Amino acid sequence: MEKPEEQSESEINPEKVRAAKQRSRENEVGYKLGQSMGARVRSSAAITLPAQMALGPVLLTLAGWWIDGRLGTSPGFTIGGLIFGLGVAVLSLIRYVKEQPD
Repeated sequence: MEKPEEQSESEINPEKVRAAKQRSRENEVGYKLGQSMGARVRSSAAITLPAQMALGPVLLTLAGWWIDGRLGTSPGFTIGGLIFGLGVAVLSLIRYVKEQPD
């Protein structure tokens, strides 16, 4: 009896390997739950992103204004808080855009 010829590594179809990995992943416990939770997290990011972009600059500007009032330095910390808050908002937006699927 002849043994069937084994495939060499160069003959392995990457699509078949990817499909086999996907099937094994789908059989894991919690896979479907994780998929649905991922969709909810992505949709909730659309709600939280505007809040992050607004609250960062506002809160840090108010903190700078409070520090200026305590130290008598005006408007240094207020402007610094505003600039830092805008930077935080931009970084939050960049991170959100990078995490989006293509």
